[in-house]
Amino acid sequence: MKIKKGLFFGAFMALAVFSGYAEEPESGERLSQDLYTRGTAYLDRGEYDQAIADFNEVLRINPQDGETYNNRGLAYAGQGELDRAITDYTQALKINPNLAEAYNNRGLAYAGQGKLDRALEDYTQALRINPNFAEACLNRGLARYFKGELDQAIGDYTQALRINPNFAEAYLNRGLARYFKGEADQAIADYTQTLRIEPQDTDAYYNRGIAYTDQGKLDQAIVDFNQALRLRPQDADAYYNRGIAYYFKGELYQAIADFNQALMLNPQDAEAYYNRGIAYADQGNPYQAIADFNQALRINPNFAEAYNNRGITYAGQGRLDQAIGDFDQALRINPNLADAYLNRGLAYQNKGDFARARRDWEQTLQFAPQNANARQNLEVLRKAGY
Repeated sequence: MKIKKGLFFGAFMALAVFSGYAEEPESGERLSQDLYTRGTAYLDRGEYDQAIADFNEVLRINPQDGETYNNRGLAYAGQGELDRAITDYTQALKINPNLAEAYNNRGLAYAGQGKLDRALEDYTQALRINPNFAEACLNRGLARYFKGELDQAIGDYTQALRINPNFAEAYLNRGLARYFKGEADQAIADYTQTLRIEPQDTDAYYNRGIAYTDQGKLDQAIVDFNQALRLRPQDADAYYNRGIAYYFKGELYQAIADFNQALMLNPQDAEAYYNRGIAYADQGNPYQAIADFNQALRINPNFAEAYNNRGITYAGQGRLDQAIGDFDQALRINPNLADAYLNRGLAYQNKGDFARARRDWEQTLQFAPQNANARQNLEVLRKAGY
């Protein structure tokens, strides 16, 4: 079975700058203030064209308004125009080099372009200006996570939580980093803390369900996937992963039902076809299993495990040449797939070709030295004089 699809991380966080006047402004300033306030409201609602139009007018009146450049940059970023956003954040920083929000937001734009090192520089500068900038800590942690620097990412998330102990996004992302470090218990604790702060956080239920599945705590995993689906009923991956949990519980009908639902929502999910095929094979339904492996391979022609499992199913039907062809193809795609060598050896044994069977089982042990089946099969051949 293939498990662990689509863990979710919390979003990068951008910040607009809100400002007001301490005393009654002059008429031009009043117009600028009104436009700025309206533009920021448009920005909050995601009405980016209107926001940009108002910020343009503010900058026509006051070309040295760094905060307006920052906020217009956010509007451009919301439209996916990252180069224009970066230009505005840079202009904001020329006007006000201590505008920590602009460094944070420019870092987000660089991260969106895949320029993680430049993003890290900007987040770090934002934190030099404002050491209590929890969102910049979170964003730097996310950039480090995507660079594979898990310990440093965890350090940033932890710092964000020192600043803001109720920062649910930081718990969620620290849990994800801990999960990929193999620290499932700590990950679960962080997801649980996320849910104490944000009881409707679908991603925390989903990620915790995957961690429980890894630990074999299948009932708890199913409860979490149930909750994720209550909150997000069209989540194909949640159905998929609940199906995995049911499969490992031996509840094949429920597993197939969940894979069915996942495929209704995402008909191009090769792994859902693959795993449903395995469940059908375990039910003793080889024809539907083969149909699902075929579909998985139509979607992903380089799916070595699907060739391997279709080969197993063919072998179970006595179609040994087709089985060997599938094992061959699996090994072309992944020459290190020990199971394909083992299974091809079994097919050769059933054809009476003991020399090739021996070679395949010896190859199995090169990639999986502890494979008991290969060792046992080789011992049987030895005793039989082959």
